[in-house]
Amino acid sequence: MGVRPIFSALLRNKAGLILIGLQVALTLAVVVNALFIIQARLDLMSRPSGLDEANVFTVSSVGFSQSFDVKSVRADDLHRLRRLPGVQAAFATNSMPLSNGGWSTSIQDRAEEPNISIGSAIFFADEFAIATYGLDLVAGRNFEQQEIIDFGPETGLAPPAVIITEDLARALFPDVEDVRTVVGREVIMADPEKDPKARIIGIVARLRAPWSGWGQIEERATLVPYAMVSSPFTRYVVRAEPGQRDRLMGEVEAMLAASNSQRIVRSLLSFEEMRARFYENDRAVATLLSVVIGALLLVTGLGIVGLVSFWVTQRVKQIGTRRALGATRPNILQYFLTENFIIGSIGAIGGAVLAYVLNAVLMNVAGLPRIDAIWVPVGAVIVLLLGQLAAFGPARRASRVSPAVATRTV
Repeated sequence: MGVRPIFSALLRNKAGLILIGLQVALTLAVVVNALFIIQARLDLMSRPSGLDEANVFTVSSVGFSQSFDVKSVRADDLHRLRRLPGVQAAFATNSMPLSNGGWSTSIQDRAEEPNISIGSAIFFADEFAIATYGLDLVAGRNFEQQEIIDFGPETGLAPPAVIITEDLARALFPDVEDVRTVVGREVIMADPEKDPKARIIGIVARLRAPWSGWGQIEERATLVPYAMVSSPFTRYVVRAEPGQRDRLMGEVEAMLAASNSQRIVRSLLSFEEMRARFYENDRAVATLLSVVIGALLLVTGLGIVGLVSFWVTQRVKQIGTRRALGATRPNILQYFLTENFIIGSIGAIGGAVLAYVLNAVLMNVAGLPRIDAIWVPVGAVIVLLLGQLAAFGPARRASRVSPAVATRTV
């Protein structure tokens, strides 16, 4: 069956061609960008934290009395926590990955110009932090007990030793091929005029920052050997033996509450719960866009069904004539599906252009990255398949029109 007669028929019905073509184009533009955003959100939500997420949980303690001695209470709490059956390790910190709150600073490779200044998340840690998080120490060593410093108002962020992530090491020393060789080098934190140098004693493979949407700093973190003594707030991180986390969470909360009546025990959360809360908005965006895609595809599909059905009704005599001249049912079916495919293809071409235009707008307004080129053909295939599926029913009914029925319409 030639394509030229189909084009001629479409040109005689420009209203339907324009209506469905525009609908397909708009649907494609929105679907492509929505799929791209959904995939970006899914990639973000699946990004690893570096922790043993299935077995780590956290709980916070807040002292409220004047006599509350945070240093002694913390030492007693950690002693109790580490002795609980089923606990692998525990430590106290100022913040955690994916907690939506914490500290950050700039780190320089040298005081002299030119230098490299890189933003980094800051996590307080002791000799149990790496074991508690389940981090992969790829080079160097862990902190030692005698290196842990009480952090108060006058301390300042000037640790003598630090453990950094591989990503931060690469950013600070881009000319080094093997980041493990930067162990032993010195960096400067915060103010190079006031802060002494900190020696890199270890490198961990990965440790996520507390925040999202901060660009590359999300993968750049620094462990500092500090223990907070200037605040009544303490965040404990506990790593349980496999399968023991849920049981231990209740026991730990009860133990902390019973051991000291001058504080409030709160924010008992598994890391999996923290991850779910952290990505709650991203999950909502992905769900909403999925609903939008479904609604658009449904509306577009119904529009195609309606238009093709209308055309079939208008062309009953023409279909009967073709059947009388020898056209088979498959020929009639092919005719309408080809006609619909042509309309969809024209709309897909316009939709591809609109998809890039919409993406450019979103880049300027919402700061989204440039869309991956692969999503345009993926979206086009989805829309074209939808069009063929939507047109199949009316086209099949058209193929069943007999010459006798067409004759009676004269």
